[in-house]
Amino acid sequence: MPILKIPYRDYPKEGLFKKLYRENIYKIEEFKEEFKYYEYTPIEKIIIDEHNLVPFIFFSPEGINYLMPKIIEGLNNHDIATNLEEFIVGISTEENIIHALNLLEKYELLILKSHLEKILFGDSSKLTLQIGEYYLFRSIEYLEELINGT
Repeated sequence: MPILKIPYRDYPKEGLFKKLYRENIYKIEEFKEEFKYYEYTPIEKIIIDEHNLVPFIFFSPEGINYLMPKIIEGLNNHDIATNLEEFIVGISTEENIIHALNLLEKYELLILKSHLEKILFGDSSKLTLQIGEYYLFRSIEYLEELINGT
C-alpha cells in the first residue's frame, strides 16, 4: 500500500503546529511563509526541503503524523533538509516526535527504519557524517523497540 494513501492520515483538527508556536507573535512573524506553506499546500504537493524549514518541535504529534509520508519521501534524497536531520536526531528524544511515532502502524515504522538504515549503511557517507552515526544508530534502535513493542 503506498504510504500516501493511508486512510486514517487526516489533516489534524487542532492544526499542524503546536499552539505554543502558532500563537507566538515572534514565531508567526519569523515563520509566516513556512506556516502558510504547510497549512495551505495539499499534502500531495508538499516538499520538505531547505525552502520551508520549520523545526519539527513546532509541529504537533498529529501534524508530524500527517506529514509522515512526506518525511519518509524526503529521507529518500541524498541531500536531505536540515529539519529532516533534526527529525532523525529527535526520534528518540523529542516528545512530539516520539508521540507521533506511536501513532504509526508497524509497517510504517518498518519503512521509516529501512530508510534510516539505507542512510547509515548505504552510499550516503556525507549524509551519515552530517547526522552522525551515533544518532542514526540510536534512532534505528528506538524504532526497533517500537516495532517489537518493547
